[in-house]
Amino acid sequence: MGRVLDVSTEAQPQEALTSLHSNTTIRLASDTYRLTQTLYLSGTLSNVTLRGAIDDRDDVVILESGTANSRSDGTPYGIWAGGDVRNLTITRMVSEYERADNGRGVSACVA
Repeated sequence: MGRVLDVSTEAQPQEALTSLHSNTTIRLASDTYRLTQTLYLSGTLSNVTLRGAIDDRDDVVILESGTANSRSDGTPYGIWAGGDVRNLTITRMVSEYERADNGRGVSACVA
């Protein structure tokens, strides 16, 4: 299974990503994470998972701070992956930016 990091504040996922290794799961506790910056995954990584801690995808909300306007405030994306990231799984969470577009965010939910 690899390493599992449990996080429960907006700062903790950011911190976990700065020292991220392959074969790691970052498990977010039920909450709304009001991002002050994009969650960036970069480098040579494989088998990385970002997921909500429980099965209800609506219990973990990624709220980008620019959702009410043009997203020009430094949070262009909730989650961004680049470099050589392979086998990335994002599951059991909702992006609040997408939810604003359709009321419930079905297109932004990952189960």
